[in-house]
Amino acid sequence: MNELVVYIKAFGLAVDEFGNKDYGGMRLGFGVEMPNDKTYENIIKNTTPEAVLAAVGIPMQPFEDMDMEFITREEYERDYGNDAEDDI
Repeated sequence: MNELVVYIKAFGLAVDEFGNKDYGGMRLGFGVEMPNDKTYENIIKNTTPEAVLAAVGIPMQPFEDMDMEFITREEYERDYGNDAEDDI
């Protein structure tokens, strides 16, 4: 199954080695198959990270002042050191 997954980075979700706010990554899997007629780019260009978090029921309060943007799977794996397939 080619699951519908989005990747988001948010400033303030993590801290660096000095305790300063830093970007952290989120992987959100929806448990449904990616539509055959859509690409990842098509899906993310018509929404915002905030709308995706709200749609899956994640409270927005902790994220209100964070700079968030969609990233690619490759960026997520490179910047956050996780193999996206191993995430839950």
